[in-house]
Amino acid sequence: MGAPWAFLRLLMPSYSLQLPQRSWGPGCSWSAGEMCLVVYMENRRQMIAAYLCLVSHISNGANGPLNPNFWKPCGLLR
Repeated sequence: MGAPWAFLRLLMPSYSLQLPQRSWGPGCSWSAGEMCLVVYMENRRQMIAAYLCLVSHISNGANGPLNPNFWKPCGLLR
């Protein structure tokens, strides 16, 4: 079985936030303070969650947006 967030579809929305933002992907470099937006389905509704990067790192299967050692949930945008 893959990582718990493997089912999440990650993309950048067409609107902007005040913080820099982009989608999560393996092999990407992240700096503390960057924002990651995650789009997923919950109860047949599309939801967008924002996560704030806490420490600079290169993304891999162990440090996705649901890992609290690397990311802080900032709430739902939709």
